[in-house]
Amino acid sequence: MNPNVLSPNRGVVLEYSSERRRLETFGVAVVVILAARNVMRVVFTIHERGAVPWPWLAVFGGWIAADFVSGFVHWLGDTWGREDWPLVGASLIRGFREHHTDPVAITRHDFVETSGSISLALVPVLLVALLAPREVMRGGIAVIFLTIFSLGMLLTNEIHKSAHRDKVCRPLAWLQRTGLILSPAHHAVHHTAPFDSCYCISAGWLNPLLDAIGFFRALERSVTFVTGAEPRS
Repeated sequence: MNPNVLSPNRGVVLEYSSERRRLETFGVAVVVILAARNVMRVVFTIHERGAVPWPWLAVFGGWIAADFVSGFVHWLGDTWGREDWPLVGASLIRGFREHHTDPVAITRHDFVETSGSISLALVPVLLVALLAPREVMRGGIAVIFLTIFSLGMLLTNEIHKSAHRDKVCRPLAWLQRTGLILSPAHHAVHHTAPFDSCYCISAGWLNPLLDAIGFFRALERSVTFVTGAEPRS
C-alpha cells in the first residue's frame, strides 16, 4: 500500500491518511457482515420460490446494474474534476487519475485501499436489502437485486485489479475467459488512446452497447452545454 500518491494533474502529494484507512476498514467490516446476512436471505428466497423465474432475473439485473454503475463512476472519475476537490478528490478522482499514470499501481493496493470508499457507500444499500420483506415478491426482488448489485460493486475494484495482473488463480482465469468478469483483453481497450471507451469494469458486458450508441459522449456534450466545462481537460 502506498500512503502517499503523486497527483498527475496537480503535481502535489495526496496522502492516504491513517484516519481515512481506519474509516474505510470499518466500512469494509460492516459491509462484509451485511453482505453475508443478505446472501443468506437471497439463498432462502431463491430456494423457497423454486422454479419461478423472477429471482434469477433479479440476480441478472443486479449484476447488470453493478456493471453500469461501475462504468458511470469510472467515466466520472476519468473525465471530470481534480484530485484536490473536497471529499470526492481523494476518495474517487485520485484513484482513477493515478490508474492512468500507473495502470499496475492498483495491484499493489490491498482490499481496504482498493474497495474501502465504495464499501462506505454500500452500507445504506445493504441495510435497505436487509430490511426489505422477502416474503412478498416485491420485497424478494429488492433483497436479491440490491444484494447482487452491492456484491458486484464491492468486488468491482478487485475484478479490475485482476485484469491488470500478469497471473491470477485458476478460478479467476476461468471467469475471465468465459466473460463472466472483466478480462485483461477487454479492459486493454480502455487503456488504448484516446482512453475514452470501455468504462464498465465489473463484467464489461455493457461496454459494446454503451460505446456503440455513444452514451458517454452524449453525456459529455450535455455537461459541456450546461456548465461550459470540457471533458478530460
